[in-house]
Amino acid sequence: MRPPPPGAVARLRRLFLVLGLAVALVAHVATGAVANWGAPPWAGPAAVATLVLLAWLLAEYRLARPLDRLSRDLLVAARDDPRHVPWPRLAWAARLGEAATALQSRLAAAEAERVSALAAATARTEEQKRRLEAILLDLSHGVIVCGRDHHVLLFNQAAADQVDAPHALGLGRPVAEVLSRAPLEHQLERLERQAGARPERFVCATAGGERLLYARMALLTDAAGFPSGYVLTLVDAGREVDRAGRLDRLLRTAIERQRGLLASLRAAAETLADVPDLSAEEQHAFERVLLEETIQLSEQNACLATALDELGGRSWPMAEIGTADLFALLARRTAAQDPPVWIVPTGVPDWVYVDSLSLLDLLEHFCGRLSRDCGVPLLGAAVAREHGRVCIDLVWQGDPVPESTLDGWLKPPFEGTSAVDARAVLERHGTDCWSQPAGHGEALIRIPLPSAEAPAPPPRPRQMRPEFYDFDLANRPAVTDALRDRRLRELTFVVFDVETTGLALSKGDEVVSIGAVRVVNGRVLPMETFERLVNPGRPIPAESVCFHGLTDAAVRDKPPLAIVLPQFHRFATDAVLVAHNAAFDMTAIGRGAAACDLAFDHPVLDTLLISAWLDPEEADHSLDGIAARMGVEVTARHNALGDALTAAAILVRQFERLEARGIERFGQLAVAIDLSARLRQNRMAF
Repeated sequence: MRPPPPGAVARLRRLFLVLGLAVALVAHVATGAVANWGAPPWAGPAAVATLVLLAWLLAEYRLARPLDRLSRDLLVAARDDPRHVPWPRLAWAARLGEAATALQSRLAAAEAERVSALAAATARTEEQKRRLEAILLDLSHGVIVCGRDHHVLLFNQAAADQVDAPHALGLGRPVAEVLSRAPLEHQLERLERQAGARPERFVCATAGGERLLYARMALLTDAAGFPSGYVLTLVDAGREVDRAGRLDRLLRTAIERQRGLLASLRAAAETLADVPDLSAEEQHAFERVLLEETIQLSEQNACLATALDELGGRSWPMAEIGTADLFALLARRTAAQDPPVWIVPTGVPDWVYVDSLSLLDLLEHFCGRLSRDCGVPLLGAAVAREHGRVCIDLVWQGDPVPESTLDGWLKPPFEGTSAVDARAVLERHGTDCWSQPAGHGEALIRIPLPSAEAPAPPPRPRQMRPEFYDFDLANRPAVTDALRDRRLRELTFVVFDVETTGLALSKGDEVVSIGAVRVVNGRVLPMETFERLVNPGRPIPAESVCFHGLTDAAVRDKPPLAIVLPQFHRFATDAVLVAHNAAFDMTAIGRGAAACDLAFDHPVLDTLLISAWLDPEEADHSLDGIAARMGVEVTARHNALGDALTAAAILVRQFERLEARGIERFGQLAVAIDLSARLRQNRMAF
């Protein structure tokens, strides 16, 4: 509250003084009349002075000073506590005093109500906090609450007990330090895309890959209904798998026992029916067998029913899991085998809906048998799509496993934790497995599995890059004669993509992200990737944000291109660079390379120009168009790493078609795409 003007009462005093002087002037005029009446000469001025003094004193003590006190007390009431202010008595302004007293009462009542409401709200908050803490402590499930940026806001002790590194789980820290990031982002994107969707269980590996957890995610929303974070509930998958395994063993054991009892019952019944002339003693013996076996069968059924009730029914825990997580866990297991088996993940990652623990047991079982029986120390773990299912392939150099041998591997003994034999794992997933040649002296074991579709990103306004042409891309100084004679599948490629602030590179648009993946021996290696956000040093226009989703806030704390480019240069050492519409990407990184004293003089291939040579009759050679024609699934479009992974998958498919047309060496391909670029530019010019 603003105080009253500091000179208000002083001005009032001056007003009283002027009024007094006016009265004195009037009195002075009247003095002459008094003198004419015969009064002493000094009587008139003295009376006037006395009158003025008395008037001023009355105004000062009866009005000015009480008003001064009232203004100070009002300030005290407004600033401090309105309940303990002794109001002055205002004899000449009684109504003003009454109004001040009423105002004091209203302020005091409002203050008391505010204090009471605050105390009640604080008490309710504390009570809810204690209840929440008690609930979280009592829960056997782990609970982690995260913001939209995947940083931890709250967690309970059960969550800390379930992760590999409890010390890494802390308030304000990224949840990716304790849990695999990809499944969390996948589920969050799905829930945000499907507003109101019921949370589904999914499989999430811990960051260290030591264990698998079943998780559920529920969105948190702000007052406007927009997602502000999420709640994760976690449970150790091993417990549920153990329960399902005990159920499976119980049922199988019961079936085996009842098979023997039923055989005895059938034999006794058939004997009684087929041999009517049995003696009384023999007939009594068979009837006793029937009675005893029937009693045992009844008792076993009762025990089985009780056990099923205790275990809660026979339902195998199926959930979605990314193949990248699956292969990482498999690699940890097989590296600990004796002898160890080394797993190299290849291909673009995908999602499957499986009982992940029993599937891991089966894959580990196959890896061990391939190592011990076939002497295979190194296996590729690949992913392929076939008839709407995701195929897990274990690939090795050598001959396929004979059908009889593979069938023997599917029989007991099986050292898995979740099934009696390997065949049961396949039956659980409604699938089978087989071994077949994979080409180039390789063979594989294939297991088709149910697909768990990754969510499509929300639609964004489409914006097409202009096509750039650089006819010297495939004939750069680094392309030696030896390189020209190398087979394409023998080379190492780094497929990369950049996102920029805009498409006008010559007018100052800069790189905001770089993503890349390595392709070796004709296989995509999703575990060998490069992904960096870059601070462009300039604002990102709104139209570009709609294109790639990167905002100024997302890159504000990221390193500049001068820091990121040397890192990417080291990642791409001794590799052929590949991009879609490569001249644009090479121009984008080339503009910053000079400032870093770098030279990107690698040989370069362009998937757009390869597609134009392979399919000259097609009009659409965009990344989406080529992927659709070649059956490559596009995920995380207009994300640098996502586009690089898509282009890498396209490149591998293009190699297959190039080899079918006799293009097997780098030099042959360089000539083909050079011709393709010139023809395409000429057509577009007209």
